[in-house]
Amino acid sequence: MNIQQEIEDARKQMIEQPDGYGMPMLTVELDTKEVTLFALDVLGDNYTIQQQEGVMFGIGRDLGVKHKDARITEILMVSECWKSLPTHPSHKINPKSDPDRQELLIIEHWSVSPRLQEFYELKVVRSGKKVVDCVVPERPEQGGSVQVKSFYQGFQTKHLSDEELARQLVNAIMGRLRRN
Repeated sequence: MNIQQEIEDARKQMIEQPDGYGMPMLTVELDTKEVTLFALDVLGDNYTIQQQEGVMFGIGRDLGVKHKDARITEILMVSECWKSLPTHPSHKINPKSDPDRQELLIIEHWSVSPRLQEFYELKVVRSGKKVVDCVVPERPEQGGSVQVKSFYQGFQTKHLSDEELARQLVNAIMGRLRRN
């Protein structure tokens, strides 16, 4: 995947949408050269980050179970989001409720070979409800989304039985509870 081309395609698609909104999408390429595309309506405002992580983990696990002998070579996620820009250190508010929130088009790319993670935040510029531009940053941001990480982790559990996965998850939760 050519990340610069993917950024430009996502930017153009966002501008061309009549209502200025697009469905979050996840593209996954396997070493078998199979490409799978997921429409991610779970990344909306009605779901918490924890719910999104759980669903993405499940989607990754389902794909892994269907392709037990395959490995992921690349992942691309394109999604809109809101981001709160804190006005002072104690400012903590859900971006959905923040009147000063910033609208972003997120493009995240993972590659296994070469090992690479790129995360871009394009600032969405609107005139009324119409998107007139998505400003591309000069370089990627640091970090990445928990959603893509959860998807990848779910895929990695493909060789575990449901029972073994449940046992490991319970043990992980109990370990966290003991630490807190």
